[in-house]
Formats: sequence, C-alpha cells, structure tokens
Amino acid sequence: MKNIFIDAQIWLSLYDFSSDDLDQFGKLKDLIVHGDVKIILTEQVRDEVMRNRENKLKDVLTKTENIKFSTPVLYQGYKTEYESLRKSIVAADKTNRELRTKIRHDIEKQTLPQDKLIKEFFDISTVLQSSKEALDKAVIRCKIIGNPPRKDDKCGDAITWETLLEQYENKSDMFFISGDKDFRSVVDETRMNQFLVNEWEKIKESKIFFYSSLTAFFSKHLTDIKLETQKKKEDLIDELHRSGSFQETHDIIKRMNFYLSWSKEQVYRIAKAMRTNSQVAWILTDDDLIEFVEKYIEPCFYGDNEDVVWIREFWIKHRGWEFDFPF
Repeated sequence: MKNIFIDAQIWLSLYDFSSDDLDQFGKLKDLIVHGDVKIILTEQVRDEVMRNRENKLKDVLTKTENIKFSTPVLYQGYKTEYESLRKSIVAADKTNRELRTKIRHDIEKQTLPQDKLIKEFFDISTVLQSSKEALDKAVIRCKIIGNPPRKDDKCGDAITWETLLEQYENKSDMFFISGDKDFRSVVDETRMNQFLVNEWEKIKESKIFFYSSLTAFFSKHLTDIKLETQKKKEDLIDELHRSGSFQETHDIIKRMNFYLSWSKEQVYRIAKAMRTNSQVAWILTDDDLIEFVEKYIEPCFYGDNEDVVWIREFWIKHRGWEFDFPF
C-alpha cells in the first residue's frame, strides 16, 4: 500500500484542472477503496483547503470577468461577414455572462465538480487530528526555534508537520506531495528540505519520498492515471526555462496563453523562468509578455515568492520607464 500525503496547495490546484484531468484524478478513488492507496490528511490541511477555496475561485472568476472580443476596423469593410461575426461575439459575451452566473451559484452551493471530488476524497481519507501537544510544538518550532517548515509568522505548515510526526504510523514509508517552498530544498526544488528528511527518518524510522506535483508522482508510481492537460502545462513551463531565443520565448508564451488558468505553484515556476532566463527577462516589456504578466503574475504580486517579487519590482520601474536588468 502507498501512503500519500497531499498538501493544501495541491488540493486547491484541482480548481485549475480540466474536466479530463479531474476524471483522471478521480481514478485514485478506486485505488483507495481497493486498499492499494491510503490518503493521509491532517486536520490543518483540510481546514486550509476550505478556508482558501473562495480566494482561489475569486481568482478564476476575475480572469473570466472581462473577456475581450474585438475585431480590427479593416473587418468592417466586409459587411456580411462582419455582421455575422459581430452577432457571434454578442452571443459569446451573453453565454459567458450566463455561465459565470451559473458558476457563482455552484460556488455558493459548493456543488462545483471540484467541490464534489474533494469532498469524496476527504470522506475516504485518513484524517489526523492536531493534538494540543502538536500545536504547542508547532508554535515553538515556528516562532522560537525557527526550524522548517515555516513562513513569516504563520505556523500552518509546522502544525501539519508536527501532527504527522506525532500521529503517522512508525516504520511506514510516506509519499509526500507538496508545491510549498517551505518543504522543498533550496538547492534542488525536486527534493525535500534535508532537515525535514533527516528528522522524519530519525523519528518515524521510515523513508519519505517528495514530489512537487501530482503529475510527477503519477507519472512515476501510478502510470494508469495520466493528467494530460497538467502535463502539457508543466512541459511548457520547462520549455520556458530552457528557451534559447527571444523568438522561442514568444512562441512559448503564445501557447501558454491558450490556457485560462495556472495554479499558484505553476505561476511561481513561470516567474522563476522570467527572472532567471535572460531570453525571457530581456523581453518582459514586449506586448505578449506584458499581457501574460498582467493576467497571471500580477495577482500574486503581494505574496512572498522571490521571483514574483523581482517581477513586481521590475514592473514598478517599467511603468516609470526605468529599466534595470540583472544581466
């Protein structure tokens, strides 16, 4: 049996999944029912998902609020075709408004497909309650000692970690899926923070295997579950990191714009490519990259991700017509 812990960010990323990927993820339920997989869920993660659900959905709705349908003036010279196109645009705008109304209703009633799927998984997961001792240890860990996982003055990740250390069964390996930087190595983002690995192996007498996305875990361990849309998105991000020319960057951004939503972890990876790859950073003032940043990066400007912060600071200078590239 595989014991799998899925962090809150990963659960929330399901709201960015296509219907096909949701169906694929749903296959995991059969493996749970048949005893091949056990989902480990802490009380802290469950509550965090529910607390942040509406913030996540607000981001999605904001991106669909003002979808622009426009045509160049040149089209108006072709009256028959232009009139047909204009009617189609009016109809599309009406359909978008109707769809948003329906989605808002389902958000309020908690009946989105993602809501139903997450509830089904939570109902069949093994939920570990946070004891007073675990909470006290988390506060000491976070506020006094400063051991990972921690962020600023928030102890949520520390509560989850202390709960796992206290209540998860000893001598049983764990597959840990999280996009949270507080669990990752600062040297290699595909590995877990070594302090946490050492602590886990000492206390739990077992191995802990780290994966930063569901795609990475499924592709290695559950090959029958294929998250095709998520895989394509992550492949595009990898391409952006490797882009070797301005033209290649423009092509990648064009293909990225086919997707309406990106998870927060994906946005962070895109921001990292924009900061660290000169073939991207040098053309951040080009129209297509400006559009992409405004749609997907700017909503995250006031977080603590260093790559997004760099883009925010660059943006301030850009809008003031001051340029200061780090290359």
